[in-house]
Amino acid sequence: MYTATWRHALDKNTRFYADWVMTVNHSAAHYDLGAGGDGVTTDCYDSTPMAAFDATTGGVTNGGPHCFAGGRLQRVSTGVNYKF
Repeated sequence: MYTATWRHALDKNTRFYADWVMTVNHSAAHYDLGAGGDGVTTDCYDSTPMAAFDATTGGVTNGGPHCFAGGRLQRVSTGVNYKF
């Protein structure tokens, strides 16, 4: 995981920020960006179902679970933090 953050004080109470994060998964890894950009494992919820009807053969096949592993996920966020 790679991250970069930039913060700038506009005045005594106001700060502007921008950050970027990228998770680089290896071919068999399946990490995701969680809240705040933390790397969290996911349990193949983006996968095929455990058993599915196959219309080409007329039967039920067990095609899952299948994880979409090896991806690169990126996120950019900006915001303003004001303290009263």
